[in-house]
Amino acid sequence: MTALGSVVIQTVVVLTGLVVVQGDTQVGCVFGGSCVLPCRFQPNSDTILHWVKKDGEDVHVHSYYDDQDQLGYQDPLYKGRTSLFHDQISGGNASLGLARVNLQDQGKYLCYASTSQNNQETFVILTARAPVTRVDIVLVNNTVTCKSGGIYPIPQLTWSVSPRPATVLQNTTEVHEDDQGLYDISGSLRTVYNDTES
Repeated sequence: MTALGSVVIQTVVVLTGLVVVQGDTQVGCVFGGSCVLPCRFQPNSDTILHWVKKDGEDVHVHSYYDDQDQLGYQDPLYKGRTSLFHDQISGGNASLGLARVNLQDQGKYLCYASTSQNNQETFVILTARAPVTRVDIVLVNNTVTCKSGGIYPIPQLTWSVSPRPATVLQNTTEVHEDDQGLYDISGSLRTVYNDTES
């Protein structure tokens, strides 16, 4: 009887030690906006949630246990920018809300969820982008200048001219990176048209 009891106890220990690992989820976020990193788990009692950025050293992003947020070890870069959906945790939603997204937020995140029944790991890869929101075009004599800024990833400038000019005298493009890691781009095109073309 004692031996059988020992076997049962060992089996229980093995079962509660199982870790379910899910594949990577890709999430694209807009620079300066808010974003949700999805994570679901099998709900049960004694829920413990940890969000960690896997960036060489582990960066603690957000933790939850004892039915409340635990931010004592939160990295200062994430202070005041993270949140959980508290009313949905009991249903298995461990998704992380991230506000004021910046380029340093890019990378691989681990969502670790532990309950009295099992442990689960979900990985989310966050990429940030800053789309083109404005383009300034100026025509002076035979030179067209095109400018835009606050863009990520690095932009490219392509010219399309109609009707096709007889000669393209100059086509220059300059790209500069600002202190936030965003790009400004400026290009100019100087053309001479064939007056004999109809």
